[in-house]
Amino acid sequence: MAHAVLPAADEILPSRPGDPFTPDTWTEAMACPDKAKWLQAAHKELKNHLSNGTWRIIDRERNKKPLTLRWVFRVKDDGTYKARLVVRGFQQVPGRDFLDVYAVTARPMSFKVFMALYAAYSWDCHHVDVVAAFLNADLKESIQIELPEIVKDEHPGKVGLLMRSLYGLRQAPLEWYNTLKGVLLSLGFTRTYADHSVFTHAGKRIYVLVHVDDMLLLSPKGTDIVRLAGDVYPSQEAYIDKILSRFTFSSVKPVPTPFNEKEVLPPYDSSAQATPQMVQLYQEQVGSLVWVVVSTRPDVLWAVCKLAKYSHNPASLHFQAVKRVFRYLKGSKRLCLHFSPHPAVGLALFAYVDASWASPHDDNRLSTTGYVFMLAGAAIIWQSKRQTLVTLSSTEAEYVAACLCCQDLSWIQLMLAELGH
Repeated sequence: MAHAVLPAADEILPSRPGDPFTPDTWTEAMACPDKAKWLQAAHKELKNHLSNGTWRIIDRERNKKPLTLRWVFRVKDDGTYKARLVVRGFQQVPGRDFLDVYAVTARPMSFKVFMALYAAYSWDCHHVDVVAAFLNADLKESIQIELPEIVKDEHPGKVGLLMRSLYGLRQAPLEWYNTLKGVLLSLGFTRTYADHSVFTHAGKRIYVLVHVDDMLLLSPKGTDIVRLAGDVYPSQEAYIDKILSRFTFSSVKPVPTPFNEKEVLPPYDSSAQATPQMVQLYQEQVGSLVWVVVSTRPDVLWAVCKLAKYSHNPASLHFQAVKRVFRYLKGSKRLCLHFSPHPAVGLALFAYVDASWASPHDDNRLSTTGYVFMLAGAAIIWQSKRQTLVTLSSTEAEYVAACLCCQDLSWIQLMLAELGH
């Protein structure tokens, strides 16, 4: 019901043998064979900062310790050498160097609502990536930085006073969002109550979804999103290939299901504590699966939620169960959401909810709630979660599930109303 097979060709760019060495530090960059290219990229980055007025040079203060910088080097897919200056934000002191660090990001459900509108009404949809977004935001706090290596010798006894936000600062995402919000509001846009990352312009019927420095613009006519004959297919095939490679699961044998129902996972055992390295690896693997779940794959939701409960002390059986999810994704990576226009029902919203009373998989006999919302033929919200109270009957469990479902229903109705539907 919620999935289709992606009809487009594979767009993955595999790693090329002999890719250039990517240094981790400035010293490594200056000692490697591609020194000249990295130096050219660094000078280009520095030129951008100087023309942008990111900092101004001041005298070093005796009792103030500036933040240090680091270079992040990368070779882009087109072979371009990229160098970026980043502040070591972990050196910032709360209350002095920053106050709030919260930054609004788009809810995955909002993105899927946009895709439903895109498919249902054949609207125009454009992706915008703001170049050097954080550098466009002014900085309120007085923050000093050490000058980059390529200019430090030219200014002995000097440091930089940041005039604009810089990558790595704890408050950089928030300052950028506030700057962008101010621009959109000045242009006549209104921020929605349902999601502060969504802005609407009633006069021109333009809708903007903001996710850090990426924006999705939706409007009546005139990402991994494939559109064929009016249908829209949001896919995570590229991301799945990426995490399979990251955890060395690219060559695993696929399996037909994400979880073996007959397998009983061992409960938490305080006498057999996993090593910190094992805990970190398990949490990284489960965390990468969570992004798959919330974005496009409700079919692995239950399995990932089940495995996430063991994140603090995983055993070997838990690692095997996580690997099974990856094996399932290996064989089903082309599954995707399928939004399509339905003239007979328009943009009708459908919700399905159920409950499993006193689940045998739960030691405390807590029931499990499950629900899904459908819009334009595809799922936009899905949930499978353990209830927080012990219910006395299946009827009571169903009422609890319906209550949770209605909470998300209220949100989606508000979002659609603010988008004019």
